[in-house]
Amino acid sequence: MHRSPVLVVAALGLAIATAASAREPTRPYARQLDADSIAHLQPQGPHAITGLGDWVLSNGVLCAGITKLGRPGRFSLRGGSLVDLGFCGRADDQFVEFHPMLSLDRNTSPPFDSLVGEASEDMARIVVSGEADGLRYERRFQLDRAAPRELQIETVVTRTGPGASISTWGDLTMHPNASLRPFLATVGSPEQSQGFRHPGSAGESIRSRMAGIAHGDLHVMLADDAQQPQIAYGVHLASARLEREGEPPRPVPHFAIASSDFGMTNVFVRPPWLGSGPVGLLELAQVVFLDLKPRERFVVETRIYVGERSDVASITDFVHAEAPWVRGSLDDPSARIHVDTPHGHPVTQVRPDATGAFAFRLPPGGYRLRAVAPGGRSVERSLSVGPEGADAGSIPLGEPAVVTLPGPEAGPMRLVFVGVDGTATPELFDDLLGLTVGEQRPASGMRANSVSLAGIESDPRRVVLPPGRYRVIATRGPEYTSAETTLALQAGATVALPELAPVRAIETPGWLAADLHVHSGASFDSGLPARERVRSFVAQGGEVLVTTEHDRVFDIAPEIRALGLDAVLASVVGVEATSVLQSEVAPFTFGHANVLPLPHRPERFRGGAPTSQGVRLREMIAEVRALPGERLVQLNHPRSWTGELWDGSFFTHLSVVGEAFDPTQPLDAARNAPLVEVDPKSGLRDLDFDAIELLNGVGEHSVANFFEVRADWFALLRQGEIVTATANSDSHRLASPVGLPRTYVPALDDAPRTFDEAAFTRALREGRTFGTSGPFLEVDLSGARMGDRFQGASATLTVTSRAADWARADRARAYVNGRLLSEQPLDDSGRAVWALTFPRDAFVTVEVEGDPTPVFDALLPGSIPLAFSNPIFVDADADGVWTPPGLLPFRDAGER
Repeated sequence: MHRSPVLVVAALGLAIATAASAREPTRPYARQLDADSIAHLQPQGPHAITGLGDWVLSNGVLCAGITKLGRPGRFSLRGGSLVDLGFCGRADDQFVEFHPMLSLDRNTSPPFDSLVGEASEDMARIVVSGEADGLRYERRFQLDRAAPRELQIETVVTRTGPGASISTWGDLTMHPNASLRPFLATVGSPEQSQGFRHPGSAGESIRSRMAGIAHGDLHVMLADDAQQPQIAYGVHLASARLEREGEPPRPVPHFAIASSDFGMTNVFVRPPWLGSGPVGLLELAQVVFLDLKPRERFVVETRIYVGERSDVASITDFVHAEAPWVRGSLDDPSARIHVDTPHGHPVTQVRPDATGAFAFRLPPGGYRLRAVAPGGRSVERSLSVGPEGADAGSIPLGEPAVVTLPGPEAGPMRLVFVGVDGTATPELFDDLLGLTVGEQRPASGMRANSVSLAGIESDPRRVVLPPGRYRVIATRGPEYTSAETTLALQAGATVALPELAPVRAIETPGWLAADLHVHSGASFDSGLPARERVRSFVAQGGEVLVTTEHDRVFDIAPEIRALGLDAVLASVVGVEATSVLQSEVAPFTFGHANVLPLPHRPERFRGGAPTSQGVRLREMIAEVRALPGERLVQLNHPRSWTGELWDGSFFTHLSVVGEAFDPTQPLDAARNAPLVEVDPKSGLRDLDFDAIELLNGVGEHSVANFFEVRADWFALLRQGEIVTATANSDSHRLASPVGLPRTYVPALDDAPRTFDEAAFTRALREGRTFGTSGPFLEVDLSGARMGDRFQGASATLTVTSRAADWARADRARAYVNGRLLSEQPLDDSGRAVWALTFPRDAFVTVEVEGDPTPVFDALLPGSIPLAFSNPIFVDADADGVWTPPGLLPFRDAGER
């Protein structure tokens, strides 16, 4: 299209003016998002979720999003929750949710029924309030011009009459799976700070984590280093007090817990009778007896600071605003500095700028600085800070060992580094924080022992490693060979990686390699940038990426186009509906379910995601099926391996039962009956999903769960409930391979550039697919293929399996009606053949399996080469009707 030079200049001028205005403070406002305001007021960023009807609060520098009343959230159906927070115009929001918790019960929320916004020249405020059971709750969110990077929150609970008791007020700041990296400090008492080292706990519930209580009052949360723009949050309990008319305020004690999933500060409503100082078991034992008396109220003042760097100092500099500066520099800008007291108690953490320079505030005193850098380098030195500050000088870290990587001409590949001969397997892209919870290091978005190359100019060109010996494996998924080499690295040396480009081992015309369960940093429990997710998917040879962020409809296609990869990668917009709120309707939630495809409606709450809290699965299915177009609903990871009833595994609890689905009993048996209960409004059942995830992720638990869930699937098929079986990665981070396991989907044109989304969805619904962790599978029943109906009482079953040498299967199993017929070795061409007879209607499925090679073990640790088919349905009497065999005597759960 020809564009007028005048229009181009005008457009450029408008863009510059818009960008400039985004950086300049504007008048504070508290506005409800509507069709006129949403385009320029809606918060943006990886975790931004507010939509039409929600509220935005701004002082011109910070923008906060608060849900409208009645908006269902992860822990409350009442709304009025802080869910977005970032710098206006920077698209940097990574805040998940700030959730109030009454009396140590995360499922009990204040009865907010009023929300009022107001603004002046100097401030903007939103007040949510409500009253029930003799208690009035009021919460004020305020942004001032005078404190431009500080959100003030005041919570007041007043006893207005007899009614429900209240013993504590808590605030949960959510960051599941360490999507933000938690640092817990105690302002003014660093000897009580935990920093990045948090004690473990016995379980996932709030109560089970009481073993991790601490005295901290400042929760700092850092975004993943790779996310741009950088951001950090600091939630500071400024004060907590009990007030009674005519009496001086009395401070009340508090305690904190920091874990990989949340930071929590809990405040007692009044001082306990026994005990003083930091909260311990004695004080906690008295909690159940505490309550507000008539005409008493307690007040909690909280500050949330927002920093422009992903480091602790960007927050502690607020807290120590009057303290002097410490300045210095590092010879490696990728290094990080940890600051402790001389006795090892954490104080802050700093990342330098692009030149290696750093500056941060510290109160006068003695400290220990520890600089850490990629490649296992570290330096420690003492620091004395006086009233005028301190100069830390130039801190040398020395030259690392460097490996230069192939350029774009080598094509896509995943490079896996494994330590050998006593060298530890490296952790590339480590954030250098040293975060631990108990004895575990929570995963991060980027930390992995692998590098993903998409064959484009923006790929990384070097990695830094500690000196040692490394095995380097190059792979591009199971359709390609692997290649490997061994490197011996010395400090200060730069070594070029030899050419290791994988080559195609098998051709798969007419099939698309798809992953129907993929996450990036748009999920509340991931910090992986979308561009790195795209790069990693292409490196694995994946062709169709279905974005299924938790309760967030997200379109990754613009990132694919920006990287120039739309010719090799297609995408589908979906969502993982994630039920976590225990409610009267669904006491154990409905677990997790993917929906695809979905329209991305960025103006809607969570991008237009379906309702997932406080409803049964059938209600969510009804909501998405009411949308125009076809939808496929997939039940995700149906069985739990943790034993927790509400961990997202629907068949573990059936939402309302609290006991697992029993595949040995009929669907209408008392224990299983909720699956087939019909919703009088929609006519749908909880069982009316279209697909079920048999193989989820990699590892021993994944393999064990496959055989358990397969028994569930067979039980459904035997009783005439036809659902498609799938295999997916459920990857949230680079350390968890994406694109394997995968689901192969047939296509008339298997070029991603000409991807047909409707045909793709239809093939999935019809079960014309197979799932695999490596082997490519072909199944033929006398001309019938997966999803087909075969007519006749006898047929020849032919199974063919192909893969690159590292992912091959060597044996095949045939099942009739979910019963193992026999297992055969695959011949030299990868084939196995059975002659079958059918006395009545039946369904036929197959599996192929192999033993993991050393390469397979390195790439997919704990897994095995495995592929499974969807059924071919046999109409044995050729009457045009397929009659399910019914529930057979059960003896094959987990049977190979």
